[in-house]
Amino acid sequence: VNGYTNYDWIIAHEMTHMWWGACVTMNDWQHIWLKEGFATLGEALWMQTYGDWAYRQYMVEDIMMPYLQSGETFAMDSPSTPAEIFSYTTYEKAAAMLHMLRYVMGDEKFFEALNYYFDGHQFGLVEPADFRDDIELVWGQDIDWFLDTWVYGEGYPVYLFVFSSQQSGSDWVVSINVNQVQTIGPFFEMPL
Repeated sequence: VNGYTNYDWIIAHEMTHMWWGACVTMNDWQHIWLKEGFATLGEALWMQTYGDWAYRQYMVEDIMMPYLQSGETFAMDSPSTPAEIFSYTTYEKAAAMLHMLRYVMGDEKFFEALNYYFDGHQFGLVEPADFRDDIELVWGQDIDWFLDTWVYGEGYPVYLFVFSSQQSGSDWVVSINVNQVQTIGPFFEMPL
C-alpha cells in the first residue's frame, strides 16, 4: 500500500477471499466460482465506494467485457482443465452473474441472503446447492430458472435489437423488437 489507488481492485479481491474462499470454501474445484465470483464481485463493490457510476463502469469495463471478449463458452460449474478453472468464466462471468442476481433480487434481499449464506456455512465447505437453497429461503422465490442458464448452461445471450419510429401528430410511436440470437447455450431468461 503506497497511497495510490491503482491496485485497489486486487486488494479488494484478495480481502474478499477472507469471507468467500477462506471462511466459506467450495467443496470441489468444479465450484471455484463460489469463491472467485464473489471475490471478483468484491472488486466492483469496492469501486462502488466511489459512487454507483464507478461500480457500473467497473462491472462493464473490467468484468463483463473481458469475459465476453474471452471467447469462453463452457458452463461455469464444469471447468475441466486448469485453464478453465482459472478463467474468465469462473471469475468474471461468475461476478457478472452475481451482479445480475443482485439486480433481480434487489439490494436488500441480495445482501440479506449473502449474510444468511455466510452465517450458515462459515468455516465450512459449500456446493452450489447450498448457495441456491439459502438464496431461495431468504428471497422466498425459486432461482433455478436463473442458475440453470447462468451457472449450468453454456455461453451467454446475444441480442438483436430492431427498432422503428413513426411520428403520429405531435407524438412518436416507437417499436422495439429484441431477440436472442446466440448459437451456443440455452435461452437466457432475464427480467428487464
